[in-house]
This record gives sequence, structure tokens and C-alpha cells, in this order.
Amino acid sequence: MGKNDLELAEAKRSYRSAKEVGNRREEARWANVIGDILKNRGQYVEAIKWLRIDYEISSQFLLEKDLLPTCQSLGELYLRLEDFNQALNYQKEHLQRANDANDLVEQQRANTQLGRTYHELFFKKEDHSALHKAKKHFNNAMTLARALKENPPDSKSSFLKEYIDSHNNIGMLDMDLDNLEAAEKILNKGLKICNEEEVSENEDGRSRLHHNL
Repeated sequence: MGKNDLELAEAKRSYRSAKEVGNRREEARWANVIGDILKNRGQYVEAIKWLRIDYEISSQFLLEKDLLPTCQSLGELYLRLEDFNQALNYQKEHLQRANDANDLVEQQRANTQLGRTYHELFFKKEDHSALHKAKKHFNNAMTLARALKENPPDSKSSFLKEYIDSHNNIGMLDMDLDNLEAAEKILNKGLKICNEEEVSENEDGRSRLHHNL
């Protein structure tokens, strides 16, 4: 049995133990851990099954904020499976709950994820209305990333990466909308921020800006 199999078996034992004693918080947490392990192994359908268990327990017994990462994970997995309806359902719920909780970090994540889903929907289904919805969410994500960068919620997060990524997202979208001048402007603005913040040439976000230009 490999390391990943041992990790999964141990997580399932912990889940069963929590369920037996009726510890709802731990039951939900271990269901989430199992879902995450399976997601990282590419077993998306099985991962969704466990994340749905986490979702149901959290919905019934835990605080609303406990559902935020679960909604995000479910939205991400349904997007990977190209089930756009389900992906959008969970991502919209993620955003709504983040708005209700006045959680700017989760609002930023939810808007970014919704932008990416609508962008992907355009490529897969040629739904041109999806591009404009993607632009709206990417713009919201950029505004939130800038606000979080200027006033980070804690000392561990600078939100510089998210702010740079938002320039990439909008730049790529403007290219798809044939707004080439606007795309070049926003991508160059992203590079200017990289220079001002002394971001490494090898950093992923900076590399994508160069590639897109």
C-alpha cells in the first residue's frame, strides 16, 4: 500500500470514528480531507461524493462560513468535469455566502472562479454572452484583490499574486473579445506592478504576462 493509499485509509478511519461519536464538525472535516485527497489523485467523481457529504453535514449542523471552502471545491471539480451548470450553481452559492458573510477574501476567490468558468463556457459552448459575464466577475475580482493587497486581512497574505493574476485574466479575456489594445494595456499594467513590487522573472504570474503579450 502506497503513501497515498495509507493517507486515504487513515482519513476514512477518522471519518468513521467521528461519525460514530456524532462529532459533526470532525465528520465534515474528514469528509473534506477525503475529497481533497481524491481530487489530487484525479478521482473527481469520487471526490465529489465525499465533498457532498461535507456539504450536507455543514449545511445542517455547522456555521455558514464553514460551507465557503466546500462550495469552492465542488465548483472547481464540476468545472474540471465540464458540468457547467453544477459548477456555476456552487460557485454562485459560494459568492452569495461570501457576500452574506462580508468575507472579501472569499468574494475575491468566488469572483475569480466564476470568471474562469464563464470563460471556459465560451470556449466549450461558444456562448458569447458568457464572455461578458466572465469580464464582470474578473473585474470584480481585480477590484477586491487590489483592496485586499492594500489592506491585507493578516500578515500571511499579501494578495499580490491574486492582483497580478487578475491582470492576466482580464487581458486574456480582452483578447478573446478582440479588444487587443485594451488587452495590451492591462497586461503591461500587470508587468509594471511586477516591476514595482520586484516580482521575480520566474514567478508564474509574471511569466504568463510575458507569454500573453
